Amino acid sequence: SEEDDDEDDEDDEENSLEELKERLAKLVEMTKENEKELQAEDEVISSLERRQSVMKRLSKRVDETEENERELREDEDVISNGLKKKLVELKIMHDENERDLQKDDIALS
Repeated sequence: SEEDDDEDDEDDEENSLEELKERLAKLVEMTKENEKELQAEDEVISSLERRQSVMKRLSKRVDETEENERELREDEDVISNGLKKKLVELKIMHDENERDLQKDDIALS
């Protein structure tokens, strides 16, 4: 009968509405889960970016330290070479003084 058909249509509409509500609830839940995952991923990315920034600063400091050490070695080489040269000059002067003293001794005797 027509009343039964109307009731069936109403039941179908209610079922369809319930299904839509359930699907919507699932979509809302999935959206919340996706947002949580995205937030977690954002935190991981931020952490990685901070680490990368720290690593860059450390790398720069290492480069600067290596440069400073290289410059110090060069300075040490310059100083060392200068001292060696001065030592040779002093040795030559000492030897000349010794010869002069020996000449003076011979002249006095």
